[in-house]
Amino acid sequence: MAKEQVYQDWQKAARNVGKAADVLQLFLDERFTPETRFQSVQEQAFKLLNTKDLTSVCRYLSNQKQTADEAYWQHLDAETTLRRGLLRSLFCCLRIEGADQTQRLAQALNQARLDLKSQRKLSEASLDWRLPQKHLRPLLLNKDGNLNKARFEWYLYLQIPDRLQGQLLMPDVIKYRALEADLVQSQRWKRDKKELTEATAQAKLMADPTSLIPSLTTELNMRLHEVSSYLEKTDNRDVILRNKGGKRYWRLPAASKKHLVNNPFFEQMRSVEIADVLRVVDRDTGFLDDFEHVQGMSSKSRLFEVDLLAILIANATNQGIYGIAEISDRSYEQLRTIQANYLRLETLNNANDRINNATAKLLIFQHYYIQEGIVHVSADGQKFEARRETFRTRYSSKYCGPHRQDH
Repeated sequence: MAKEQVYQDWQKAARNVGKAADVLQLFLDERFTPETRFQSVQEQAFKLLNTKDLTSVCRYLSNQKQTADEAYWQHLDAETTLRRGLLRSLFCCLRIEGADQTQRLAQALNQARLDLKSQRKLSEASLDWRLPQKHLRPLLLNKDGNLNKARFEWYLYLQIPDRLQGQLLMPDVIKYRALEADLVQSQRWKRDKKELTEATAQAKLMADPTSLIPSLTTELNMRLHEVSSYLEKTDNRDVILRNKGGKRYWRLPAASKKHLVNNPFFEQMRSVEIADVLRVVDRDTGFLDDFEHVQGMSSKSRLFEVDLLAILIANATNQGIYGIAEISDRSYEQLRTIQANYLRLETLNNANDRINNATAKLLIFQHYYIQEGIVHVSADGQKFEARRETFRTRYSSKYCGPHRQDH
């Protein structure tokens, strides 16, 4: 918006250069005698160009464009309702604390919050002139040289979003509170350390570090030796071996993104339709029988099997029955009727239970245990950006860029 405003102002000034010449012509007009008051000449000039346009032409002639920052703050001046209404109400609900480098800013924010809640305007105590950067200070001043309280209030609001990644903290908001708020109090940790570690059911956390670390080091060195020996003796085309300085090194080849997407390995597999996979699961579990009619009518003919599969795929892929009807031979009216009659929370739970019970009976199921004797579940496909680094967070540039996310 600010850049567009500057461009339009510059173009308008260029168009008004001709009128500015008429303004200059007034100084050569013989009608104005030495006794003529300057105010009358000024009135004639403003009839040709108003104050704003004349100022813009002066900048144009002196090659001084109005900066985007000036246009930006002028736009904020016009957003009085947004500042006094929505933003101020939200700001007064926030309790903000500062980190080591933002104590002064947090103090100004809290003082401003108290002022706005009590008297609906900023007091002199919240106007810290040392906070704004040097290039911003002239933009926060009135024509008389005093600090513009409305712009300073905008300035305080604008400091919050970019500093919520650790510089400013909100004790009442889980996402933005301090790390210490999620940790066990030091007194309790010293007193109940053994009980707390045992409650995690993590064998390595309960182990003595003096014996655990050497054993892990030994295990790692053995694995490195085994892998190196395997690569040395085996013709492994997926590893690059190099001889540097009398020592041999190996590394994985750096494949391009195109190669990763169109890897020849996947071309060896025959593609299978999702509907066919569901039919195999139904053959082994009979989960479609759990989708009973809402009125209790039972039928063993399975007249609506294809429609049910289409509805399940439509909802699972976020296509919806309208979208699946557009790309298939099933009608929307038919799918809508069957979905209303057969798909309910009860029938979905029964079908899921049947599939889960059948999966748990497979021999391979026990090999997916993370901990012995403890069953873990996951919601595959759901990724959320994580604020802190924990043992559950991993990188996923595809979904979260360079940030960590929690699975």
